[in-house]
Amino acid sequence: MVASNNESITTDPDMKTGEATKEACSKNQAITPSIIPTTLAYSNSAHASAERPIPDESTWKLLRDTFVKVKAELSDDLEDVAWAKSLLGGPGNEFNVSVRVQSSPGKGRGVFAAEKIPEGTVVVKEEDSLSRYFYAETEWNAFLERLPRDLACDCAVWAWVCSYETEKGPGEAVGLDFSEGSLLNHGSADCAEKNNLIYGDTSKSWDMIAARDIEEGGELLTDYGDFHDINHKLQWYTDACKKYAFTPKSG
Repeated sequence: MVASNNESITTDPDMKTGEATKEACSKNQAITPSIIPTTLAYSNSAHASAERPIPDESTWKLLRDTFVKVKAELSDDLEDVAWAKSLLGGPGNEFNVSVRVQSSPGKGRGVFAAEKIPEGTVVVKEEDSLSRYFYAETEWNAFLERLPRDLACDCAVWAWVCSYETEKGPGEAVGLDFSEGSLLNHGSADCAEKNNLIYGDTSKSWDMIAARDIEEGGELLTDYGDFHDINHKLQWYTDACKKYAFTPKSG
């Protein structure tokens, strides 16, 4: 789950930890993470921790192709559609270091270092991020409905909500990373495992960097509170989580 942006927007310097911030996550505005100490609301479902196949490139291609088709059909914002289409034909992996996806005990799947990653290494460059956004309920629902059920469940678990500000006022959108970044598990100072990935100097970029040395074989952990606004009011996101992330089969 890696935030992306194309322009720098700063936040209120008086914003305190734990307060919901307004994040700019539109196609041309910087994401300003919501600083919260909690995990994604539905990431602890049985589906999230169940034995699921490791996605291969065909899986990510299916997700990207479906997303682009939905945007082309339902979005009237040409710039938004163009940004969606930029997923096609580009790099299939956003990581700037060698990683592998494998089973993570008690968590399902996870992303692990395939080489030692020294502290300060840029793990994902802002411009390489493969995160994109759903701004309307019709887009999000159409996307999920066109996927195989289990994959739609995955996406409901992987997705997050961010808030943004425009000249027309505030808004909220659902974000999804269309690569292995979706499989990054949570870690924070409030958990048994602390995150080892952080955002760098956000006044300059939204690069994701290693907060400390990560040994080969170590799991990469990100703080979901850096990008998910748990205080959101996006009911259609919550409804999709209930519909897809919690089923008789998955929990």
